[in-house]
Amino acid sequence: MTEKLNDYLNKIRKALHSWAPENIDDAVSYYKEFIEDALEQGLPEDQILNRLGTPEQIIKTIKAENNIRKTEGRPGPIGLLKSILGIPALKISIVLGGIIPIVTAYLLYILAVVSYISIAGGVLVSVYAVGQINHKYVWSVIGMIGLALITASVFAASGFLIWRIANIITRYTMKLLRRFLNKDRNTETTQPLYRTHAAGEVRKVKKVLSVFLIIFAAGVVMLIPSGLPARYFSIWNSQMPANYTEKEMHFPSAKVKTISITTLNSKIILKKTASARLAILYQQPDWMKGDIKQEGSDLSFKEKPNGRLPYMQFISRHEGMTSVLLLLPQKNNVDTLNLRTNGGTVELSEQISADYNISAAASPGKIILDNKELKSGTLQHRTGGKGTIYIKSNNGAVIINLKVKHAE
Repeated sequence: MTEKLNDYLNKIRKALHSWAPENIDDAVSYYKEFIEDALEQGLPEDQILNRLGTPEQIIKTIKAENNIRKTEGRPGPIGLLKSILGIPALKISIVLGGIIPIVTAYLLYILAVVSYISIAGGVLVSVYAVGQINHKYVWSVIGMIGLALITASVFAASGFLIWRIANIITRYTMKLLRRFLNKDRNTETTQPLYRTHAAGEVRKVKKVLSVFLIIFAAGVVMLIPSGLPARYFSIWNSQMPANYTEKEMHFPSAKVKTISITTLNSKIILKKTASARLAILYQQPDWMKGDIKQEGSDLSFKEKPNGRLPYMQFISRHEGMTSVLLLLPQKNNVDTLNLRTNGGTVELSEQISADYNISAAASPGKIILDNKELKSGTLQHRTGGKGTIYIKSNNGAVIINLKVKHAE
C-alpha cells in the first residue's frame, strides 16, 4: 500500500483517537479492505481515493454509524437525536425517509416522560389528601396510601411500556439510517458495538412489570377495605350512602326569626309541620357532620366534612341523596331564610312558597318552577308574604312549587 493511501487511513485513525483501539480497527477495516481489493484489481491510487471521498467525509460517516450502533444497543431520545444530527449533509435524505418513525418515537418518549411526571403528581395529591384526613380514621389514611400506590404503579407501568415501544421504533429508525448510509456498499462496515438481545429484553420487561403489578396489588389490598371507593362511588353517582344517621333537632319557633342552612351536597327541603316546634331533620352520612348554632333569634345549620373523606369541596359538586329537612310550624316568626348548597337540591313546598318572597340563583345549575325549567338561572318571586327566602345553589337544582293543591 502506498504512503498516500496509508496517510489517508491514518487521518481516519487520528480522528477516532478517543475510541478504544479495537473499535478503531473495526471502523477502519472496511476502508482498508476496499483499498487492498482495489489495488489487487490494478485501480490507480487517485481513482480509489475519488471513490472513497475525502477523509473528512469518511470520518463523518463512521461517527454516524457509531451513533447508530450505540442507539441500537441503548435506544433513547438523546441517542436518536445524535444519530440524526450525525448524518452527513449529503445523506440528509435519510432523515426525510425516516421522518414518520422519528416523530412517532419522540411523541411516545414525551408521553412516557409525562407518565413518569404524573407519578410525582399523583403522590403529591395523595399526600395532600392524607393531610386532610382526621387521623382517627386510620383506614381512610391507609386507603389513600393504597390509592397512591395504585396511581404510581399504573403511571409507571404506562410510562415504561410506552418508552419500550418508542425504543422499538427507534431501533427500526436506526435500521433505516444504516440502510441509507450503506446503500452504496456491499456490506456494513462493522458489527454493532452494543447489542440488546431480544430474549433478555423480554425478561427485563416481565421483571419490571411484575414489580409494578405487586405494587398495584398492594395498593388494592389497602384501598378496598378502607371503604373509600364505595363512599366516593355513592357521591359521584348521586346514590344514597350505605351508612348514615338520622338526626332530629327541635327548637321553640317563637324565638327564631332568621334561619341559615348551608350544605355541601345534601338536599335542603322546606315543609310545613302541624307541630308547634320548629324542627331540623338531618340524614348525616358517615363522612359529614352537621354544626348547628343558635344565637339569640338566629339559627344556623352548616354541613361540613368530618375528616373521613378528602377533597369533599370538589366531590360535593355532585348531588347527594341525603337531606336536611326544615319543618316550619304553621305559625312562626321566621322572616328570613338563607339557603345555600354547593351541589345539592333546594326544594320548597307549596305552603312554604306561598308564605315567603323568593330570591333564587342557580349558577351553574337550574331552577324548576312548577315542573318547568326556567331559561334563566335566577328567579325573583314576590308573594307579599311575611319574609324572604334567599337561595343560592352552585351546582344543583332549585325546585319551587307554587301551585297549592286543594283537598277534594
